[in-house]
Amino acid sequence: MLLTLLRVRLASLFSSVGAGKSRRRSILLIVLLSVLGVYLLAVFLGLFALVFAMLAPLLAEAGAGHVYFGLAGAAAFLLMVLGSVIFTQNQLYAANDNELLLSMPIPPRLILLSRLFLLLFVNYLFEAVVALPALVVWLILGDASFLGMVTAVVGFLVLPVLALAVSCLLGYLVALISSRIRKKTLVTLLLSVLIFAAYFAMIFFMEGAFLELETLDIAPLIAFAESVWPIVALGRALSGHLLAFFLLLLLTAAIAAAVFWWLSRTFLSTVLARRGAARVAFREDTAKRKSALWALTARELRHLVSSSGYMLNAGIGLLVALFPPIMLFFGGEVVEELGDVLSRLYAPFALSATAVCLSMVIFSACTVSLEGRSLWIVRTAPVPTRTVLLSKAIYHLILTTPVAVLATVLYAIRFSLAFHEVILVILGLLSFLTFCAFFGLLMNLLFPKLEWKNELVPVKQGAAVLLTMLGGFVAAIVGALAVILLSLILPAFVALLLCTVFFAGLAAGMAALVLSVGVRRFESL
Repeated sequence: MLLTLLRVRLASLFSSVGAGKSRRRSILLIVLLSVLGVYLLAVFLGLFALVFAMLAPLLAEAGAGHVYFGLAGAAAFLLMVLGSVIFTQNQLYAANDNELLLSMPIPPRLILLSRLFLLLFVNYLFEAVVALPALVVWLILGDASFLGMVTAVVGFLVLPVLALAVSCLLGYLVALISSRIRKKTLVTLLLSVLIFAAYFAMIFFMEGAFLELETLDIAPLIAFAESVWPIVALGRALSGHLLAFFLLLLLTAAIAAAVFWWLSRTFLSTVLARRGAARVAFREDTAKRKSALWALTARELRHLVSSSGYMLNAGIGLLVALFPPIMLFFGGEVVEELGDVLSRLYAPFALSATAVCLSMVIFSACTVSLEGRSLWIVRTAPVPTRTVLLSKAIYHLILTTPVAVLATVLYAIRFSLAFHEVILVILGLLSFLTFCAFFGLLMNLLFPKLEWKNELVPVKQGAAVLLTMLGGFVAAIVGALAVILLSLILPAFVALLLCTVFFAGLAAGMAALVLSVGVRRFESL
């Protein structure tokens, strides 16, 4: 029974790839996703290999192998916990088939075990990105010993179990909090934002550490690692200290057994809890008259706030766009180094950086697909098709425009931009966002994905999302290069004005296509 449940869980990971498609298209999509996955895996393996290649010779020469393995183990542990905590909560407590499986004559512990084994498999994938480069680099460039490599390999095999226990505890806390409040989407969103913030903070710290390594000064890094007790203990366990190694095994076994016992005791009560269900109370009120355009736009916004997964996957660019200007207030030494000679590039940089980040926002690229089986509702509503499509484009602009303005204001404060430069940057971004809104909508009309069981499928997958991100990114890069090059030979405001006209022309062309070809395409769906 346990093997059957495991096969079902593994099959569910890949069941949505070819759903609703012909066999030929399914195979092609699987091949493309496999190539993309191999490419991303190679990129991350190469990045970590480069980092460890910088650390290994310096730490080996300093006799600090435990620091090397402590940092590698901590990086792998954090990556597993941060990368799987939301996935853990969804798989254990928010899975769609929980009630179906619990209604069958299957012991709940077997259901729990099958989900834990799947989560453990995911943790091993996350860990391999860090552990494999760390082991290979230390074997080649470090001071490797037989005992040290054995404890390192076994320790890395055990570490995902400890990370899984921590992820399960965090997932249980999220499920417990969600069962007691009504705004479950808000809790998931806030937790995801905290995870992203922790990730960016870790990247910011690593950047400072690498600057120290460029001067071949490894002492600050060793001092920092040895001041953090968990890093030292983990490093000693992975680098050949037998006492620390056996303590790691004992601690992992004890924590894993305790967590599994606790989860098996609380699994049913947590899954079946409905304490956070919304209670509807009758309240007499008078409905306000709204235009069809605003009613349809408000409908899109209500759908967005009801799904944290939709918000995060389609709108991650909103968070990314604010990260560079905020970081300039904490680590903006480059601004002072540029000096007055290149000050004319400040405004073009603000426009370019914000446009590139906001090209990742794909709200309009999945609004048609998200109609799914309910497409007939807007198709048969007594509303012109042009109004329906305009509401989806306006919905995209309502979400992206405030972030663009806020990012521009932050850049203006940090760079001391002139008022006319701020206005031109905002106008340029509004033109670019209008182009992205209509371009994404056009791609979704040409390549809709209306057959899905989980609404995250059209948000994460499909040609429309991929083409929208690529098209927006290419347009942002072309505009960025043009405005920066023009700023070197022309006044900055002239370059910004030309860039604004360029994006406005693209936006007008996309809007004309959507309101002509797009209308006919939507009516034929």
